[in-house]
Amino acid sequence: MKCKGLVSLLLAGVMVASLAGCGTTVEDNTSTPKAAAPSDTKAESEGTSQEEIEEAKAEVTVTGEVTMVTTGIEYEEIMNAIKEDLPGVEFTWEQQGSSTFENAYKTRLAAGAEGMDIFTPARADYPVLASAGQLLDITGETYLDNYTDGVISSAEIDGKVYGIPITANCYIVWYNKDAFEQCGLTQPTTFDELEADCAVLKENGIVPLVAYPKSGAEQLAAFFFHDLLSKNPQWLDQLKTGEAKWTDEEAVAALAKLEEWVDNGYILDGSLSLDDTQAYQAFYQGQAAMLHNGTWSIDKIAEAEPEFSYGVFPYLAKEGTTNRAQYCPGNIWTIAAESSDVEAAKAVFNWISQPENAQLYCRTAKQFGTVKGISFDFHEAAEDITPFYEMDKTKMMHAYLTPYAKSELATQVQRLIAKDETQTTAEKAALALQIAQDNDNKN
Repeated sequence: MKCKGLVSLLLAGVMVASLAGCGTTVEDNTSTPKAAAPSDTKAESEGTSQEEIEEAKAEVTVTGEVTMVTTGIEYEEIMNAIKEDLPGVEFTWEQQGSSTFENAYKTRLAAGAEGMDIFTPARADYPVLASAGQLLDITGETYLDNYTDGVISSAEIDGKVYGIPITANCYIVWYNKDAFEQCGLTQPTTFDELEADCAVLKENGIVPLVAYPKSGAEQLAAFFFHDLLSKNPQWLDQLKTGEAKWTDEEAVAALAKLEEWVDNGYILDGSLSLDDTQAYQAFYQGQAAMLHNGTWSIDKIAEAEPEFSYGVFPYLAKEGTTNRAQYCPGNIWTIAAESSDVEAAKAVFNWISQPENAQLYCRTAKQFGTVKGISFDFHEAAEDITPFYEMDKTKMMHAYLTPYAKSELATQVQRLIAKDETQTTAEKAALALQIAQDNDNKN
């Protein structure tokens, strides 16, 4: 990983100590990604000798010790690349168990970020820690321009940025191509087409969808709220301020659509008792033509190797609505405000933000990244999912619901699926949800 182009920028006077995307150099925050940088050859043609280039590199090499604390496993290939490109930075990747992780980073923050420079806080903790001044403000860093639209804005707290979402998730639907082709169907592009397909599948004795409301009721609800969220990406925020309510006409209509699918037999009988793993199995076994889920499920799909051809599409909005991907950041990397090696930590941030390094990370970790221009080639289905990250975005429903409302939504979805026993209706569910939302808004 050689980064020749950075030197020309350095010799132009840009010699602030932050991270170079590669090599042994560090460029300042006005640098371009390495792929677009000019070469050493060009620098030499303008009268700069190779010796002067090497001297410039040495002058701006960042040194320091950086410890990253995360639940993610350490990848040797990533560590070797960082060591090669940032020889002056002693980088330690400390993996914590998920059960101890939150306590670990909060304890270290309370001790002045002792033994921790970079960490990946829980999504709910991120805004709290940012507002409390415990995360470094990285607003305006040029490497933030390397990320796809909507990624950095998703990390803004009161207009400032305190972290970079290294990975990203969005809702998707896996479908059995063989079953669709058997019924003369192709991949739907709108919710209206999807509903028409469901009717055809049902007529041919094929259950359209398997759900897993036991562990993912909110994700199923998001499937039916998707048109509303595509029309109004601020809707989840408006619930918190009272500008929007669960009892509004469009929200009730979304719940009624779930009720209608239950009545039509479009959801596999017995789904109420399934968790996500059991839902996967039902899909693999051909019990239903579709499985709703998220991009995090790709490894399970790949490992299962079902005996039929399968495809994938994002959650769909109705015809006439701009379809947006329901999106949320995965791992958000942050720098502790009291880090003892802020410049070295910034260097690591700039490094991971360069396309070839982000590509390496995604390929090694088998995760979907957020930097522009990278491809997802760790599985053939990953390439089909890549365009979803370029779509306009709205917030992923289950990731941004307030606590009482989220819990109540799971309850009401389950009650609507079991409506014969519970006698629940969309209107009753909406009222219960608004009561829960009101409780959240008071706290």
